[in-house]
Amino acid sequence: MYIVINGRLRAITESEEGGVNIVAEYGQGDTVGELDVITNTPRRTTLHAIRDSELIRMPQTLFNAISSRWVDLFSDSPASC
Repeated sequence: MYIVINGRLRAITESEEGGVNIVAEYGQGDTVGELDVITNTPRRTTLHAIRDSELIRMPQTLFNAISSRWVDLFSDSPASC
């Protein structure tokens, strides 16, 4: 998973005919790839930096540790479902 500190990223997919489809764009403060970490699947899109960009990479182990603590925090709450 990545967090965009500054800059801009564009996610694209390529068709079998060679065409390019823009799927999304990401800017400052956006996260990229969290669903892929959660589902443990490879990314289906390609990211391109369309401006000079700085990213923070969050390893899967750190993401899982934070997610686990977040779930534990709310599972102990009497108002949780």
